Amino acid sequence: MRVLLVLFGLTVGLLLAEGGSRIADRLQCRDHPWMYWEPNRWVGWTHTPGARGWAQRCLRGKLEWRVYTRINAHGLRDREFPYERQGKFRILVLGDSFTEGLQVEQDETFPKLLEQRLGDGVEVLDAGVSAYGTDSELLFWESEGWKYRPDLVLLAFNTGNDILENHYGLMRGTHFPYPEKPHFALQDGRLVREDFPLPEEPPVQRTLGRLQRWLTHHSMLYRFLRAFHVAGMPGGAQAAPPGPFPGGTLPTEVYLADYPESWRVAWRITRGLLLRLRQDVEARGSRFAVAVINANEEVSDRRWQWMLFAHPALRAYAWDVDKPNRLITGFLARRGIPTIALLDLFRSHLRETGTSGFYEWDVHWAPAGHELAADGIARALGALELVPTPSGGESPWSKRSSSRATSRWPSGFQCASLRR
Repeated sequence: MRVLLVLFGLTVGLLLAEGGSRIADRLQCRDHPWMYWEPNRWVGWTHTPGARGWAQRCLRGKLEWRVYTRINAHGLRDREFPYERQGKFRILVLGDSFTEGLQVEQDETFPKLLEQRLGDGVEVLDAGVSAYGTDSELLFWESEGWKYRPDLVLLAFNTGNDILENHYGLMRGTHFPYPEKPHFALQDGRLVREDFPLPEEPPVQRTLGRLQRWLTHHSMLYRFLRAFHVAGMPGGAQAAPPGPFPGGTLPTEVYLADYPESWRVAWRITRGLLLRLRQDVEARGSRFAVAVINANEEVSDRRWQWMLFAHPALRAYAWDVDKPNRLITGFLARRGIPTIALLDLFRSHLRETGTSGFYEWDVHWAPAGHELAADGIARALGALELVPTPSGGESPWSKRSSSRATSRWPSGFQCASLRR
């Protein structure tokens, strides 16, 4: 009897706490993390097929964005696509959270806007997944992406964090809770896989993971408590390679004017991953191109100066914010990889409109940023002759259809294609 009373008291207490959490959520805007992902031995993590729900980000108690997301049956944040081709020219976009676009509606992401820009004869599949680096994108392509048999694979390369995420030691040195993943290292100048595939999860851990996802989907109390428990999540900070900053890796180290050895290794791994991805894509009969996207600190000098103001210790170092964009675009050009560099486009848009295309607090693009990227990529793909020209005259990329991104095309917009 005493046990039953204790259980009854706990149940009532949890129900009251859940109700209180829901009331508090209505009274004050709070971040709502969501769980659209699940472990995957071959990549690290992928979207959970069929996952759906609301997520939101708040700034000083006010809503910055709130979006409903649905994952399709194959694990893409997109409408349903069969693996088999349906007669249209098919583009598969690989990328991270900028491509995934959880901060905007599905039809506002740049892959879906790109599909609209390119016309009825083209379909664009959004294969972006949060926290993917080039290593995870390569592994996703090898295990899943090739099944769609795309005509063109477009890699959205993020200069803000892809280099860091391609180096396992640097990634683990951050305080971001990356899950475990297979990764690559250099041995005698060659890329080798490590922890591939990951060991199978023990049954207890697998069950706890499913319970965690269920609670995230259904319990406001759990989501509230989880927001205060990030430090204890799997994949927290570990020892980083020696670097200039004590206490771990800072993502801003990618802008250092003089890299320590660990970052030089990260760049070598990154270059090797890009070449391997291109080789595998082309070996399967698809074409390969790269769209280079950038962090807000690269687009907006005001944002970079705010970063230095907020972290005074950074002022003691020499910085070159253009360095990652310069290094990656130069490498891609030397290797003859068709490249769409968006940095000048976004900077020109900022000068002419006063807006960067990013949210104020969230580090990702707002809808206007996705529109600007889609317009730029569509225009460049047409100029590079990587997509078919529709019959009937005027090309869809010859005119601007964006209502929010209204700046003129800047003279500095870069579109590099060195044919082999």
